[in-house]
This record gives sequence, C-alpha cells and structure tokens, in this order.
Amino acid sequence: MGIRSSLGQRAAAWLHLAIGTLILTLVLRTWLVLGLIAPVMVSGSSMAPALVGPHVMARCPKCQQATRIAADSLPRLNPTQCAYCQEGHLDWAHAKQCPGSRIWIDRGSLQWGDPQRWEMVVFHSPWLEPMSEDPDALCVKRVLGLPGEQVRLVDGDLLINNRLQVKTLAEQYRLRQLIRRNPDLVVLSGKDGLGKRQVLFHADHPFTDEVHYNGRLSRKLQPVHDFMLSVKLACQGRGRLEWTVDDGRRPLRIQIQPASGAVRLLESNRLRTAKTLSESSRRRLAEGEVTLELSTFDRQLLLAIDGRVELRFALQPRDSPTGTMEPFAVATTNLTAKLHAISLWRDVYYSPRPVGFGSRAVPGSPKGVATDHQAAWQLAAAEFFLVGDNGPVSMDSRVWPHAGIPRQRLVGRLMGGKSR
Repeated sequence: MGIRSSLGQRAAAWLHLAIGTLILTLVLRTWLVLGLIAPVMVSGSSMAPALVGPHVMARCPKCQQATRIAADSLPRLNPTQCAYCQEGHLDWAHAKQCPGSRIWIDRGSLQWGDPQRWEMVVFHSPWLEPMSEDPDALCVKRVLGLPGEQVRLVDGDLLINNRLQVKTLAEQYRLRQLIRRNPDLVVLSGKDGLGKRQVLFHADHPFTDEVHYNGRLSRKLQPVHDFMLSVKLACQGRGRLEWTVDDGRRPLRIQIQPASGAVRLLESNRLRTAKTLSESSRRRLAEGEVTLELSTFDRQLLLAIDGRVELRFALQPRDSPTGTMEPFAVATTNLTAKLHAISLWRDVYYSPRPVGFGSRAVPGSPKGVATDHQAAWQLAAAEFFLVGDNGPVSMDSRVWPHAGIPRQRLVGRLMGGKSR
C-alpha cells in the first residue's frame, strides 16, 4: 500500500509539473505574440559598458579580460596595452566582430508602477524619431530623476532636491565599472613578516572617468573619487588588517582585527568610529576565505564581507575633490594573510553634458547655466530624467530641448541584457 501511494504521489507531481510547464509556455508565447515581451538588439553606445551596440572585442592574453570598443571607434595603434591589467597587449587586427547586446523589454511591467531610480527603461524619444529611419525606434537609458524632482549633477554625483543620492551595495554592484583586474596576482604575508607592517597591495595610478568602449574619442577626462576595491581574503593570527583609503578628499584608515572582529576608522590618526563585526562575518573569517569589499561611492565609506554590509560612514564633502595617485592600499601587522582576485571598480561619473556641447547653457537648467562640474534641471509632475551610463557620448535629458520625458512615452523595463 505504501509503495502504491508513493508511486501515485510521484505521478501526480510529474503531472502537475507538466501542466505548469505547458501553461507557462502558452503564457510566454501569448505575451510574445501580443508584444508584452519584446526582444530587441542594442544599436548605440549610450549605455556602455552595461549595454553595447555593434562592437569589436579583444581578450587580453595576460588577465583574460575582454575589452570592447565601439565598431566605429577602433584605436589607431595596434596593439594597445590592456587597460585592466597594464601588462598584456590587445591585438585589434584580429579582434572579434560582435553584434549589440540582446535585451528583452517587459512592456507590461509599467502597469504596476513607475520605474524607480537607477532602473533602466525603454522609451520613445521625441527628439530621436525625426533623425531615425525607423518610426518605432526606441531608446534605453537609466532613470536618475523622478516626477517633480529637481536634478543636479555635481562632480559626477547625483543630487535630488539638493540631497546626495547614496546607493545601496546592490545598486553599487549594478552600476560599477571595472578599472583594474589582477586575477593571477596572489599576495602573501608570512611568518617572516610578523611584527612588521607589510603592504600587500596598493593602487598607484590616478584614475579618471575614461570609458574604454569609446576607443579613440578625444575629450577632457575628469578625476574620479568613487572607488570600490574587491579582494578574496584568508587570514590567521591575532594581528591587524589595515586599509588606507584616499578618495581625493582626505586619507582614511580602516583597521580590522579578524580574531576579535574589532573595526576602527581613523582620519589623520583620529578615531572617527569603532564597532565589532557581525557574528556571521567573524565566523566566515575564522573558517576560511571571504570576499572583502571597500567602497567610497557617493561620499560614503562602505565595508562589506561576503556581501554583508559591516560599516557605513558618511564622508564630509569637499569643494573640489581631486584625483588621487593611491586610492587604496592594503597592509597587515602580525597577521598571516593571503589576498587574490583583486579588482578595482569605479562608480558611474555623471558629467553635466556629453562631448561637443562646450560650456554653453544646458537646456532645462533653471538658471540656464552649466559648468564643467555641475548643472541642474527641474522636472514636471509626470516627467522622468533619463541619462545614459556612457555620459561622454549619450544624448539624453542633459541636452534634449526639454529635459523631462513624459510618463506616456515610456515603453517598459528591461528584463535583462547580455552581449553575445
């Protein structure tokens, strides 16, 4: 009786699965026929590197990182140095020709609510259509401003109604752009270094808002001060791990004692805050390897272990933050440690305008003025401020005759996107 009952339950489970799969297939097919879910190919460069149009790709023989450049902007020299590891060289003569990113548009999602800040949306641009041969041409941009808000772009940051917008860790992951990657670099501090402070890793290069995808585009680069350093870390001992951070405003030191879980933040040798790591993070450090991330996005110092935020600290603004020769350094004292999978990222830098618009007034600015570092726009009650991630080349709300895109011109959200 027990065997028959078990077989009957399995048969019922398989029947339910088959029926569910059939219903899902029919629903998806219906949505596709009705156009609620629409597949499209990206043709432009305004959302690079998140989404790209037709491009060429070369892979570094040293770090294996793929570099993508717009098909019409190939470097004049060949080969070129890999921008991500600074060691390998890219052969553009044999680069792979690639189509644009393939994305899916969810046309029905906007019925349940407006898009949120930092989301990517698809819409009909009233200023693209006269220039396009396709009357149904669509644009994809990222939402920065919501209805009724005042939008300001200051030194690459977004301010809404004069309040700095601070991203969550998940939003930082979504928008970050790779600067350096050293996948083969393994750094050790051993017993011979105990008792001494050992510098394991430091970034010794000034960084800017350069977008590698733009190839040979010539423009004035802006210094960047919003970084994220990600490393794999394993350590033993009762010593200390120390991170030195310079975001272009002031140098800071974050000291971590893995054995006790104590964390201290110092500025010019002055203690600013202290806390203890969560029990989960202490256990992970004790058991083996963790992913440790430190970022300075949006004037905020953030420390995370395996994706769990352990420290947040608001950084004081500075009138004119500058670039820095050494944004990050990692050192140990009385600690045996191993660092690898080292990656350095930056936040999207939102410039007041794309290349070619000079220092003239930006349409939509309340005062009609834009400088190299800031500009402002006021949105109406049903308008959205939409900007491309690739600020130097994106034509968007910063320069359109009217900055706000009306709600009725929005088509849908992106379900996902990837490059082939």
